[in-house]
Amino acid sequence: MISYIYKKMGIKIKHLWFEIVPSSINEKNCDIIFAHSLSKEYISDKNHLIKNSQYTLITDLTDIEECLFSAIKKNYRYEIKRCNRIEEEITYQYYDKLNPIDQSLLDGFENVYNQMYKDKGIKNVFNKNQVKNMIENESIVFTIGFYRDIPLVFHSYVYSQNDAKVRFYYSASPFRQEKLEAERIGRINKGLHWFDLKTFKEQGIKLYDWGGIANPENPDGIGKFKLSFGGKVELLHNVMMGKTLKGKFIIMLLKIKK
Repeated sequence: MISYIYKKMGIKIKHLWFEIVPSSINEKNCDIIFAHSLSKEYISDKNHLIKNSQYTLITDLTDIEECLFSAIKKNYRYEIKRCNRIEEEITYQYYDKLNPIDQSLLDGFENVYNQMYKDKGIKNVFNKNQVKNMIENESIVFTIGFYRDIPLVFHSYVYSQNDAKVRFYYSASPFRQEKLEAERIGRINKGLHWFDLKTFKEQGIKLYDWGGIANPENPDGIGKFKLSFGGKVELLHNVMMGKTLKGKFIIMLLKIKK
């Protein structure tokens, strides 16, 4: 289980990830508990609680590498192999507590992420303060795909060595580019995902969570992309629970807005 407290607008939010210890939801050192990606619904319905469920894809990294690669869509496998050619000038890098991501790369991640959603006309902002909190708590890792040493594709993962599990978190790449550049970025993104899968497998991670898909029966573009890498569809649950009067009041307001 991952556990850390993040303070937002004076509200202490305790984030729990993966298979939680049931006693952890009874702690009162925060205003709100936010439990993510639960495979079981540990908490019954209560007045000061919000639940939502989401489908995701889980890749079993205990499979041999050949099986993992063969599960990927054929044309994606071709593009991944192409990325490994020397003349493509594509490289990948992994960042964790032993190889920390530097501030300039983190700033670049934030800028590309925010611009990507702005170009798409979607209101979504990179929460750098929370990311920094996760870095301090050693619960996030990053991978970056470079072209000629220029960072173009950014991935991040909620990471738990104890749970032997990762969950795809923030990701970003330039959105509007010339056709050839867009095709290159697409290849790098696919190649980086394969790099990620192999790297986590080498570290002993067993389960790779693709970070959710909207509808496995009728997937959108992102869902189709993730499904092209194989994986098993699972239903996971997120829970927000008010623990103090302030927290319970906020949950009540959020329930009214839903």
